[in-house]
Amino acid sequence: MEGTQNAVSYFIFEVGEDTFSVPVLRVINVLEWMKATPIPETPGYLEGIVNVRGELLPLVDSRMKFGMEKTDLSGDACILVLDIHSDNETFKIGLIVEKARDVIEVDENEIEKVPDMGLELNPEYVNGVINRGEEIILLLDIDKIFSHKEITEIKKAKENQKD
Repeated sequence: MEGTQNAVSYFIFEVGEDTFSVPVLRVINVLEWMKATPIPETPGYLEGIVNVRGELLPLVDSRMKFGMEKTDLSGDACILVLDIHSDNETFKIGLIVEKARDVIEVDENEIEKVPDMGLELNPEYVNGVINRGEEIILLLDIDKIFSHKEITEIKKAKENQKD
């Protein structure tokens, strides 16, 4: 009995030369790129904060967070508003990506283990890979991208901006 019983929808996006995905259920919104208000004395990957409908949203530069070289953003750049779960709480973060692509259905048996070598990215961030023809899509575990310490720093920076 074949079918899509075990299919999951993933949101596909690009950062640098790489293609990434996160579960669609964790993407709250896709926003046009906007300049963030910088926050002094925060980690380099934290671009700053933006006001989205009255709510302060911390913006993370995906290239910096993933250990890539920072470059100027093109007109395709946008912000993925993601739902992050950490230590029994949920919060929103804006991830600046170079291009949002589309949503794909992925059957569980299409997901392969991550090869041990050649990833610039911390392997703990990656749940698996999807091999679609010429393209390799990395499945990100968005809850593991940020350590507890980093989440605390991001929240503290956000709180300090409310004052």
